[in-house]
Amino acid sequence: MATSKKKSAPAPVAQTSGKYKVVRNVTMPSIKLELETEYFLKATGAYFEGRAQKQRGSDGEAMKPATVLPVVNVETGEVGQLVLGSVLKDLLDESYPNASYVDKAFRVVKHDKKAGKRYFTYSLDEIEA
Repeated sequence: MATSKKKSAPAPVAQTSGKYKVVRNVTMPSIKLELETEYFLKATGAYFEGRAQKQRGSDGEAMKPATVLPVVNVETGEVGQLVLGSVLKDLLDESYPNASYVDKAFRVVKHDKKAGKRYFTYSLDEIEA
């Protein structure tokens, strides 16, 4: 993931199955990772901070915007936004400085929390796609 906080434009879009080509995704669905399920995703742009949340946290404070990564599912062609938790974001930042993960494909698996830990762990493998 990128180490800078600048926003990037949502990236390339998938083709429609008909005679028209999508030229810009105005909205993209969020992709939620289920535990112990493999996802094969290609990063199509640098991650960025999403829109500000209107909801308040349990402490009454405004919630921070989510960090999202524009992706395409390489198996289905579905375009979406992967919400990045801090663990997955840090894995990308450490392994791919300066957003060098863009245009690379990955196998991502979300694992359950370890005993006594407050965060999920992930398996992250770069793949050819």
